[in-house]
Amino acid sequence: MSIRSLLHKPHFLLKLGIVVILGIIAWFCAVTPRWDTTEVIYPDLYTDYQAPSSLVQNRSHENGLYWMKFKVAPQLFPLERLRLRIWGCLDFITTNNREWNLPTNEKLRCDNQNGMLLRQASSTFKEATTWSFSGQTNGGRYGVYLEKDWTEPILIFALGILFLVMAGMLYSTLPIQNKKWRMFAILILGAGFALRFYSVFIISPPQITLQSDMAGYFQRAVEILRGEYNLDQNFQPLGYTFWSLLMRAIGGWELLNWSQVFASWGTSLLIFLMALEYFGLMAGLFSLILATLHFPQISFASYHLAECLYTFLLTFAMWWIFRTFKKEQPWKYFVAGLLLMISFYFKGNHAVFVPLFSILLLLKDRTDLKKSLRNVSAMALGCIVIMTPHLAWTQYAYNKAMPGPTAGGLNFVEGKCPWKNNQDSAGNNWMSPLFNETGERASKKWPRPFTDQSYFWGEGIKCVQENPQIMLTSFRYIYYLFAGNELWPAGFNHTFVAVYGPWKNIYYYLLLPMSLLGFILLYLRGHKESQVLAMLMLSIFLTVYIFKSENRFRVPVDMTLIIWSGYSLSWIFANIRSLFSAKIELPRLEQTDS
Repeated sequence: MSIRSLLHKPHFLLKLGIVVILGIIAWFCAVTPRWDTTEVIYPDLYTDYQAPSSLVQNRSHENGLYWMKFKVAPQLFPLERLRLRIWGCLDFITTNNREWNLPTNEKLRCDNQNGMLLRQASSTFKEATTWSFSGQTNGGRYGVYLEKDWTEPILIFALGILFLVMAGMLYSTLPIQNKKWRMFAILILGAGFALRFYSVFIISPPQITLQSDMAGYFQRAVEILRGEYNLDQNFQPLGYTFWSLLMRAIGGWELLNWSQVFASWGTSLLIFLMALEYFGLMAGLFSLILATLHFPQISFASYHLAECLYTFLLTFAMWWIFRTFKKEQPWKYFVAGLLLMISFYFKGNHAVFVPLFSILLLLKDRTDLKKSLRNVSAMALGCIVIMTPHLAWTQYAYNKAMPGPTAGGLNFVEGKCPWKNNQDSAGNNWMSPLFNETGERASKKWPRPFTDQSYFWGEGIKCVQENPQIMLTSFRYIYYLFAGNELWPAGFNHTFVAVYGPWKNIYYYLLLPMSLLGFILLYLRGHKESQVLAMLMLSIFLTVYIFKSENRFRVPVDMTLIIWSGYSLSWIFANIRSLFSAKIELPRLEQTDS
C-alpha cells in the first residue's frame, strides 16, 4: 500500500497523531527522574524507611536538621540539566558519593520552590543513582523534589512537535468549514493547552501540594498499594484514588500530570464542540474563549484532586447525551449510564441527575412510553454495570459491599446541624473551608467513626426535627455555589493570586449575567440540549440543598454557564450586526459537520 493511499484512508492522520503524541508522552516519562520511596530521618531522629514522598511534614513542629535518601533508576536518555525544588534549607547533596557544590546564596538553596538548577547531570543518571540530602527544616513542610528542566533544548523541541501534531489533528478534524475560523479555533485551543501545561508543570505540579484532600487521595493510594485496607479509604469516592495509583504505577507523577493537562484541555474542547454543533459557530467560539480562560479548570489540574478528571468525565457524558438525542438507541443510553456512573465514582455532585434526566426522558416521549422506558432502563443498566465492581471491591477490601462513598452521612450533619468542626471516635477531623469563611466553627466530638453513615444520617435527621427551620435556611447553600466563599484551594494559594483576582471579575460581571441571559433565550426556544444542561445544574442545586456547599462544587458543571454565556454573546453579536434592522431576532442555530 502506497503512502498516498494511506493518507486518504479515513482517520489515518488522526490515528498517526495519537501514536506520535503517546510516544512523546512516553519519552517524557522515560527522561523524568523517578523514585518510589524515600528514607527520611526527621529532626526528632525518627526514621521512616518507606516514606512515599520526598516532601514531608514536620512531625514535631520544631525546626532542626533532617536527612533524606532515595534511589533513582538508570536512564536510557539522561538529560544534561535537572531542577531541584526546595522546601526548608538544603545544606548537602551527594549522588553515589559525589558531592555537589551548592550555591552560597541562601535564596537559591532555601525555600526555592522555583527550583535550583543542577548542570551536567547526564553522566550521573546513566547508572542507578542514590541521592542523599541533608538540610534544615523551616516551618511545617520540608524536603526536595527532583524534576526535568523544561528549558532544555531537546524538551522544547519535543514540546514543539507535540503542539504541531495536535494542531494538525485539529485542523483535519474540527467541523468548521471556514478555514480562517478553524485556524482561529486552533490558536485558542493551543493557547488553552499551553496555559494548562504551564500551570501543571511549571507553576504548581500536583505532587508539591499534597495536603488536606490532596494528601488524602495520595495516602489512600499508598495504603492500597501496600495491601492495607480500611473503611476510611471509601470515605470519599474511590475513582480518583485508583486513577492516581494506576497513572503513577505506569509513568510516575509525569504521566499523572499529563493526564491532568489533557483532561482539563479536553473539557474545553468538548465544551467547544457541544456549543459549535448545537448552538452555532459564534456560540462555539465564544464558549471556547471562556473555557480556555476558565481559571478553576486550569487550577484544578494543578492539584491532586478528583475535580479535574471529574469535570472532564461529566462533560464527556453531556457530549455523549447530546449526540444520543440525534439518533436515540438503547445502547447509547447504556453508554450514557456507564459514563455518568464512572463520573459518580470520582465525585458525587451530580448524584440526583440520573433520576432527573430519567423524568425528562419520560416526559419528552409521553406518546411512546415503551420507547422511553426502554431508554431509561438501558441507562440504569449502564449504571449498575459500573456499580457492580465497586460493590465487589468494597466487599473484598472492607468486608462490606457499598454502592458508593460513606461521606454522605457526615455531609448531611454538616449541612443540617450547628456543628461544623467535627471529630470522630478515631480522631479524624473534618471541617469544610466554607464554614471557616462564614465563621461557623462550633465543634463536636462524635462517639462513632465518620464512615458509620447510618449513625450520622440519624443524627442529621434529629437536627432537622429539633430545628425544622434549617430546611428553609439550607437554600443558602445554593447561593454559596456562586458567591460568599473563595474557590478552594486555588483561591488561597499565593501562587495563583495574580490571576485569581481578574478571573473573579470575569466570572461575576461576564459569565454569570451572560449565562442567565443565555438560559432565558434558550428556554424561550424550548431547546432540548439546554434543558439537559438545566437539569444538570438543578441536580447540583438539590445536592447542596440536601447536604452542604462550596464554590468548588459548582465548577464541574460550569460547562452549563459557559455554553449559555457563549450563546448569549453570539446573540448580542448577531444583533449588533443587525442594529439597522427594525426587528431583533434570535440567532439561527447553525448546523455544522459532526
